[in-house]
Amino acid sequence: MQDGKNKKRLLDPCTNEVFTDDDRLVDSKNGKKINWRGHKMNADKLTQVYTRLGNSYEGGSMEYEYYHRRAFRVSQCGATLVYKCCPTSGDMRLHQVHFCKVRLCPMCSWRRSLKVFGQVSRVMNYIADTEDYSYIFLTLTAKNVKGEELSQELDKYFAAFKKLTERKEYKALAHGHFRCLEVTRNWITDEYHPHFHVIIAVNKSYFTDSRKYLSNEKWTSLWKDCMGLDYTPVVDVRKIKPPGDADDASEPFSIRYAKAVAEVAKYTVKVDDIILETGKKYREKDVEDVIRSLGEEKRERLTDETVKVLDSALKNRRLVAFGGELKKAHKALTLDDAVDGDLVNTDNNEVRSDLQAILIKYRWVIGLSDYFRVKEYESVTQEQPKQSQPLSTSTERHSCPPSPETANPNSSLSTSTERRGCPPSSKAASSNSSAKMVSLKYPRPIRPSVKMPFLLCLRN
Repeated sequence: MQDGKNKKRLLDPCTNEVFTDDDRLVDSKNGKKINWRGHKMNADKLTQVYTRLGNSYEGGSMEYEYYHRRAFRVSQCGATLVYKCCPTSGDMRLHQVHFCKVRLCPMCSWRRSLKVFGQVSRVMNYIADTEDYSYIFLTLTAKNVKGEELSQELDKYFAAFKKLTERKEYKALAHGHFRCLEVTRNWITDEYHPHFHVIIAVNKSYFTDSRKYLSNEKWTSLWKDCMGLDYTPVVDVRKIKPPGDADDASEPFSIRYAKAVAEVAKYTVKVDDIILETGKKYREKDVEDVIRSLGEEKRERLTDETVKVLDSALKNRRLVAFGGELKKAHKALTLDDAVDGDLVNTDNNEVRSDLQAILIKYRWVIGLSDYFRVKEYESVTQEQPKQSQPLSTSTERHSCPPSPETANPNSSLSTSTERRGCPPSSKAASSNSSAKMVSLKYPRPIRPSVKMPFLLCLRN
């Protein structure tokens, strides 16, 4: 469908709303397009898995309520994106969005990965200003385990790593560390492979000091003892070597070590290890042929079992952790929690708050499986609190009508409309002149009802 200006018009089959290609979200960084759409589509797939898990239990049971709450939270994750755009430079930064913080959510996992990368980079740059450390990259593993053994195996991993950091051999060489957990899934053997990635700060003399240096065999022996294993595990340790001239300080310290930082900043669990489907490339050889040979019902059952196992095993785990001098640097920089903290500003780089900016709102349109612009309006600075007016009220679209309370400028912003997921109207927003920046509020989603009609479109 096209209008008079030859712009392609897109009809949302769920709400009959009409959008154009110009409304579609295009976000990029350093010339590379950011795949918001792909992450949100994966989150929708996880929503369906949690819904199926909930429906497998009797209505009203604790399990039924738990998995449906999970489904609702993931479905609302990243549903609305608000960008702050500088009108002079055109620089656009993510300003406000609700993330569900569910451990397995693909959207949140992506944002956590960006945040971890940014925080580790800042910590390493901070330490490089005062200390001249080298770094080693350590990978600690054990044999694969079945799903019913994963939670207990993770208990052993965390207890063993604590023992390792308390050993005199470790204390003699390490000035600090960053540790992250990764869990991969082998679909062929139906097993899970948890392992730790660790960056350890050591003196430059560590590699030539025979009293402190630990070979790969010694690291393996230490890990085997701490884990209490009756076999020799696979342990890999290597010096982190920056590319090019190691003494070239023309670039920030973390840039020269970006490859190692990216390795520890990987997802705890990747989407390919959660959702089993055809048309994707997997690590294991011939796994694609095996997946195609399975029926859809079998693939869904394996996916549901995987999500159930991982959701339970990763609950209340500290997925990443700083220690020693790196922990002190993290505290000195006043950085928040890398996993459960702010997932909006992952690179600590925002549009200046003292300048008037344009706020552009995009909403995930389920029927079209993409983000589209639904509102554009000016922000309010402290110097100009009364000059905020909607730039294009005709482009604003809501999934539910504004309530009388929202239309009243003297009422609270926490109206019944806002609780249903709709933003406050421009009148209600402009009435709060004391705020430095008037923006949309996205409260924590309420618990879903027994039936979830908003998921109907996901099945189509």
